[in-house]
Amino acid sequence: MVGLLTIVLSISMATMVYTGDLLPFLPNGIGLALISTAIVGTVFTLTGSMPGTAAFSQLAPGAILAVIALSAVGALPGDALPITRFMTVVSLIALTTMAGGLAFFAVGLFRLGRLVRYLPLPVVGGFIAGTGWLLLTGGIRVMTDVSPSVTYVADLLAPGVWTQWLPGLALAAVVVVMTGRERHPLAFPMLIAAAIVGFYAVMALSGGSAEAWRDAGFLLGPFPESDLLRPLHAGDLVHVDWGVVASHAAGGGSVIVMSLMAILFNATALELATGRKVDLNSELRAAGLGNLLAGSVGGTVGYQALSLTMLNHRLRSGHRLTPIVSVAVVVLTLVYGASMLEFVPRLVVGGVLAYLGIAFLIEWIHGAYSRLSRHEYAVVVTILLSIVAFGFLPGVGIGLVLAVVLFVVTYSRIDIVRHALTGASARSRVSWSPQERALLERRGERLLVLQLQGFLFFGSVNALVERVERRLEVGEPLEGVIVDFRHVSGMDSTASATFIILSGMAESAGFTLFLVDLPPAVARQQERSAYGLGPDEAPSTRILGSLDEALEWCERRSLASAHAQHEPDAAPEDRLAELLADDEKLHELLSRLERVEVPAGGRFIVQGDRADDLYLVASGRVTARLEEADGAVVRLETMHGGNLVGEIGFYTGHDRGATVVADVPTTLYRLTHADLATIAAHDPLLTAALHRLVAKRLAERVAHLQRVVAALQR
Repeated sequence: MVGLLTIVLSISMATMVYTGDLLPFLPNGIGLALISTAIVGTVFTLTGSMPGTAAFSQLAPGAILAVIALSAVGALPGDALPITRFMTVVSLIALTTMAGGLAFFAVGLFRLGRLVRYLPLPVVGGFIAGTGWLLLTGGIRVMTDVSPSVTYVADLLAPGVWTQWLPGLALAAVVVVMTGRERHPLAFPMLIAAAIVGFYAVMALSGGSAEAWRDAGFLLGPFPESDLLRPLHAGDLVHVDWGVVASHAAGGGSVIVMSLMAILFNATALELATGRKVDLNSELRAAGLGNLLAGSVGGTVGYQALSLTMLNHRLRSGHRLTPIVSVAVVVLTLVYGASMLEFVPRLVVGGVLAYLGIAFLIEWIHGAYSRLSRHEYAVVVTILLSIVAFGFLPGVGIGLVLAVVLFVVTYSRIDIVRHALTGASARSRVSWSPQERALLERRGERLLVLQLQGFLFFGSVNALVERVERRLEVGEPLEGVIVDFRHVSGMDSTASATFIILSGMAESAGFTLFLVDLPPAVARQQERSAYGLGPDEAPSTRILGSLDEALEWCERRSLASAHAQHEPDAAPEDRLAELLADDEKLHELLSRLERVEVPAGGRFIVQGDRADDLYLVASGRVTARLEEADGAVVRLETMHGGNLVGEIGFYTGHDRGATVVADVPTTLYRLTHADLATIAAHDPLLTAALHRLVAKRLAERVAHLQRVVAALQR
């Protein structure tokens, strides 16, 4: 059955191309189409990723080739020889097929086939539904030779016409119902066999004959009696008008693009229909090799057939033997001619095509209604109606436009703000004194931190501006807005322009806009854009390297504006007073510890060393940093006087997880394990006070982390 359908469809494609002045060469054209089908079908059988894939010379690219062929024949001189017309068209088609083969193979070789997976499911569903409509009308055309037009319904209801398509459509309806109820693999072939037997039984009972019923259009044929196997020779190329070929070669680009999309669409549709994974790049390479070979003998563009492959799998014969048998049927037809096909009832061939079309339409018009959202379902219906009204290529084009619109609308609903924090929950890696932390807590709402994500474009960045506008209308006056680009993959020029608006808002509202951690792609976009920002161009806008740097800048400004007293070089007793204030017993601790003076740049804790001591920072400033294997250095925390350093490793016994460096000349007090053991032996109350101090500082850090986590979850 697949072989017979393949032959009929290949003959239909050749008939579209080799018409008019080329009609005398129709047998040659049919032969070339069948040769192409045999080559492409064999290559897909041997190298394709899905067993049971049927492939042949396709009607859709054939329709475009027919237009190109008609134009090329019209461009030839009026006195051109018939062989010149034929060879010019054949050469034009062959070059298009070979160019398509190269394109398909290259796309598969560079593994670009996965790009089709970015198409939304409704677009693929609309494509399948449109294919169903083409199959349904194609089946009716096989039975009646009537094509869709403005008067389509009237033409089908004309006297003598409805008797040709109605039995085939009834057969299609019966097959749809019966195969839906009965899943046995023999159900379909038994229905087809019963239809053929019933056809000839009615013929015998009515006293008809095969010749009379063929003349009435109920049987396939008549086909040309000429030999179909007529290979071309190199000597035939002298008859080609290469000027006409060159002037019409560009038209083949649409054939290649349409065929490329069809290959990927068909493969994706087969995945959905069969539930089996298809290697898109393997399918493209198979199509490329098949078309290169087919084009070398003058053949037309071919690729996998969604309808016939689905027929294989619906019959549970999705293995490589089925395509081999169908190719053998094609080869036998080439060798012995098409006369043996003239006894096949048109209603059976047309009914099978109509059955597949109806099955696709039911699945994606009726079944999809409950599976898809309303707007996604509208996309499916719109693509189907576009294919019905304007044709397959315009319908696919409209589908691609809808895919873009659907993406933009859907993506614009995704909030590009990954986290929206305030200065109360987002802190720099500077450890301030309790009084300074309390002041920053009170003024935290004056700082807005917006961490962005994804790709920024015109539809999504506008929401960022609106968020800042709403914040300006309520709450305390803003002192700063930090926009973090660390999780941004890129942005378009319109998004770049939007930050000019934010910069203007910062200027007028009196806050500072910080753009931090710009990825290289975004930074290059800013540089290329006519709307690029920079600190010299916009005084209210600063571009900094990291979120931590911007937070520290804002915290220092906030402390300065609030007249906070921050004296890093104060006496040790003044700085440690805040740390030891909660417990009188702790004042005895300093006399038991070793005083250490560290110059600027000095390392007193080294990453990877044994953690056998902890330090109390009396004055100065130190920074804990993580040293990566590649040489990169990450700041973990900067601490002023009145902080504990190294307590985690000291208590857990693990090796040092970071290096601590003095940023300025710093005074420390050192406590070793030996010191702790001595204190514990002679003064248990002081030991307990020390443990309470460490527990309190760790609890403060945990409480801050909990506030940050809660803010991230809002």
